[in-house]
Amino acid sequence: MSPTDQVPGKRYAPTMGALGNLLSRVCAGTAVVFAVAACGTTGENVASDRADKIADELSAEFSSPIAPTIEAAWLITNGIPRVASGPIAEEKSAVETLSARGRTTDKNGAQIEVRIHVDVPDHSGGSFGDSTYQAGQSTKCYHFTVKYSQVSQQGISCPKGPVPAFVKPTLMPR
Repeated sequence: MSPTDQVPGKRYAPTMGALGNLLSRVCAGTAVVFAVAACGTTGENVASDRADKIADELSAEFSSPIAPTIEAAWLITNGIPRVASGPIAEEKSAVETLSARGRTTDKNGAQIEVRIHVDVPDHSGGSFGDSTYQAGQSTKCYHFTVKYSQVSQQGISCPKGPVPAFVKPTLMPR
């Protein structure tokens, strides 16, 4: 109904018009963007994602074909030091071997279990879209099965208590 179609003396609700409608949509959209940005990232989430990335890097390292038969202990000893350090400044991460048994040519393959702990510092987003979060940490455990150069990886529950002693092998794989 246009203003010229209105009946004199009757009350009508005011309309916002095109400009008012556009402004309300822009304001609502801006509020949603800020709400998502403020609530989306925590230090724990960042640390957890980084632990998953380290596990993926280990999986890639374990899948590199070096020799036909490789012992699990050799994979751990040579694979963990090669995994790149985190992209986050001042991040602290540790990969601890929980167990390593078998060979890549065994029926069940080489079996490796690790605990990955990541600490990330506070981060203040410096540009639009960059996350701000408080310091956080995450500890996750993973089981790897390496059969020849094929690797399967899955998250497992971490054991409580200290990590058992791990003896590093000194011989190259056969």
